[in-house]
Amino acid sequence: MESERIEIPYEDCNNQGRIFSLANRLGHDMNTYARRYMKSKFVAQGKDFDYSYYQIASPSYSLDLVDEAELHEEGARTDGISNDEAYWIGFFYKYFALSLSLTNEQAWEKIPFDRMRAFYAEYGAASKETAGEEMAKILRKEMTAGKPHVVILATGGTIAGSAPSAASVIGYRAGVLNVDEMLAAVPELADVADVRGETICAIDSKDMTDEIWLRLTACVNELLASDDADGVVIAHGTDTLEETAYFLQLTVKSDRPVVLTGAMRPATALSADGPMNLLDAARVAVSKEAAGKGVLVVMNGEIHSAREVTKTRTLGVDAFGSPVLGCLGTVDAGVPVFYRTPSRRHTTQSEFTAASLPRVDILYGHAGDDGALADACVRAGAKGIVYAGMGNGSIPADVEKALINAAKEGVAVVRASRGMGGTAVSAEPSYDAAGFIASDTLSPQKARVLLRLALAKTNDVKELRRIFQEY
Repeated sequence: MESERIEIPYEDCNNQGRIFSLANRLGHDMNTYARRYMKSKFVAQGKDFDYSYYQIASPSYSLDLVDEAELHEEGARTDGISNDEAYWIGFFYKYFALSLSLTNEQAWEKIPFDRMRAFYAEYGAASKETAGEEMAKILRKEMTAGKPHVVILATGGTIAGSAPSAASVIGYRAGVLNVDEMLAAVPELADVADVRGETICAIDSKDMTDEIWLRLTACVNELLASDDADGVVIAHGTDTLEETAYFLQLTVKSDRPVVLTGAMRPATALSADGPMNLLDAARVAVSKEAAGKGVLVVMNGEIHSAREVTKTRTLGVDAFGSPVLGCLGTVDAGVPVFYRTPSRRHTTQSEFTAASLPRVDILYGHAGDDGALADACVRAGAKGIVYAGMGNGSIPADVEKALINAAKEGVAVVRASRGMGGTAVSAEPSYDAAGFIASDTLSPQKARVLLRLALAKTNDVKELRRIFQEY
């Protein structure tokens, strides 16, 4: 019989915790273990197997050459660990790691080897699916005993983005990582709560839709009405994060914490901010102080109210702030600290329900505005118009005429400011006479969210003014 040189290709090697990985972890000679198996296979084929020609292509990786049936056939033992037992224990570690979004190394750190051997003794004769599910359920219960339950809902965005290189913070694809990959990047989450993830969508948040908003609200309300979640964290793209947060502020019906977070750098960046933001958001979601404060946004170590937060910069990790009233608190060395509480109606005190939303357009005020766009909004079927005017929501004369005509046709008109801070309050008597509504401290985009929900209930100007005063 002729000798043959055997080379194991790199793609046949992995570190998924199967038999040779286990042998390596237990201090066995991985080469000898692999050779013993390969020799038996070659002898069975009538070929000679010369140890001197045997090579492992990538010593840092474990060999994954055999399927379950072959492992059972081989049956060799090394220091009392059979191939069968080695395979099952490796399978248990892998299954457990996947169920909690951990790496294999993290799974080995969390669960003692003898604990997994005990599972083999009890479930080694069962089917893989039955054994894996039962093992993961028991271990998860043991590990999370007494911990709060947090569900992380993924919607895509930069926090799940991928760039061509680690130095790239622009030109990336949003929403590439799935929720399990996001959680695996932050193993410290397991120290905060019993965390699991669900995917709502995987989009760039500039493409946010009403349908996703309604689906997200329904999911959050369902989770918080059950025992499945003590708090919810939503991983979101930053472009429309503040609008989604305010929509949830008005439609979620629970005092339990709902926290949105995102990232300004993709997950592949050298100094990605997403993992820390996600961890801080989970810390806030389990904080007793966060309960009853409405929907919150946690970014860059700051805790903001959904009503007041806005994106203030195009780049930079400090892109979010609450210019008028300031943040509610901070996450100091991993501990959420609150300094004030929102006073406007929200969540359980809100009168709104998530339903079909009427069209509301935003117009941006500028010098020389002639009102043509206001007329276009009416022709397009808008039920409401938010005018982001100058200063205290000032409206150019020609635009005012167009908006007065719109109001006469039953279109609700809200005056907001294009400025970053301050309050839009009552101004010209003609504005009030026409039935225009002041947005208070709401930004134009937040005023649009509130007006859409309000118009789903009423188009009475008095009621709309009350709503803007109370929310």
